[in-house]
Amino acid sequence: MILDVRRLQHHLSRSVETLRDHYRPLADSSGGWYHELGGEPGATATALALACFASCGEPPDHLDQALRFLREHQQPDGGWPTRTSGSRAVVEATAWIAWALARVRCDLREGAPDLYRATRWLISQQNPDGGWGSMRGARSRVWLTCLALRALGELDPHAEAVTEGVRWLLGQRVTEPVSGAGIWGQDNGTGGATVTHTAFALITLAELRPNDLSRHLPAFAWLTRRLEMDPRNRHKWIETYTVAPEEGGAWRLNLWHYGLPLALTALLHHPDGPPVAQVGQALERILDVVPGDHIWGDDTQPGGASPSLWSLWWSLQAVTHVYRQPLFRPDDLVVWLRDAVVIRRGPARHKPLFLLAPALWKAGISRFLRRYWAYAALLLLGALIGGGVLAGWWDGEVFWVGLVIPLALIPLQEAFKTRP
Repeated sequence: MILDVRRLQHHLSRSVETLRDHYRPLADSSGGWYHELGGEPGATATALALACFASCGEPPDHLDQALRFLREHQQPDGGWPTRTSGSRAVVEATAWIAWALARVRCDLREGAPDLYRATRWLISQQNPDGGWGSMRGARSRVWLTCLALRALGELDPHAEAVTEGVRWLLGQRVTEPVSGAGIWGQDNGTGGATVTHTAFALITLAELRPNDLSRHLPAFAWLTRRLEMDPRNRHKWIETYTVAPEEGGAWRLNLWHYGLPLALTALLHHPDGPPVAQVGQALERILDVVPGDHIWGDDTQPGGASPSLWSLWWSLQAVTHVYRQPLFRPDDLVVWLRDAVVIRRGPARHKPLFLLAPALWKAGISRFLRRYWAYAALLLLGALIGGGVLAGWWDGEVFWVGLVIPLALIPLQEAFKTRP
């Protein structure tokens, strides 16, 4: 994989521009963002938008107005509701908002929501089995448990609830029949393991228990194989379920999953180093999408639906993780030259440096041919035809006729060239 950091910077800049274009002020001097980028602000989307700015290294726009909006929508018990849950706080909203505000580091800012109450609410909603559902008593789910654990990892990482939650999450692994890998599904009684849930669980464990990641090498291997088998699949789908509190009243919730950027982010935590082939393919696929384009449905018609903050968020998370990927790992052997740095990890630690050159040449030649295949074809055909003329195999006029087709390839090459 040859990484052009300028493309990453361009994607981050476009993401920030998209957020700035879709801020929605309200009459009470507050304001925020909606998950479809343009509607009335929602609490979860507003918190995630602030986290997007922070991920890009930018001061959040309209921070005071957004914090006021979130404070006004925080319930007396400390949680936040979704639009479908009425006034009842749920983990789906509270965990996202608490996590995002903790990452933005605005908890001590005057007028900010009360994250202490949010922390206490999340802990109080943990089920006796150690997992989290939408609220205490609702069935524990892998996705919601990961949300709650990530939030508590930012707010109160030493809480007993974190230890119990990790234990529940590890207990939800299902065994992959072929490799025996312990992987995760949505845990709703149907279906098997998914790229989305396995990746999110690995990301959660990487944040909370980074020293134990080697135990999950089979899960990383499974995730790598899934991307290798179908590199163009975005692994996007909607997880839908019903929440029925004991007090009565029920509603349905939809979780919009974008598995490809989740998988990319998870693989960047691979204990043996990211699998560059799968990471490179996934990153190219993500960078092909204009930030905010709703990639649901037909991939040949981007932007066919309203722009999506969820699409922007997950893609942005993957890109920023690549952009800030630590250069050196503890077991790396680094060859520091005047104009280049060669990082040798895994089996490459014990190989002479000159034996690594073929791999570098192969990557460079492969990239050159993908970008300039028409020119390469032109040179090859020109050499063959010219050699034939010199050898007397055919007339000199054939040389000029033989160049017509190669020359016609050049506009086609330019049309397909990727531009940032």
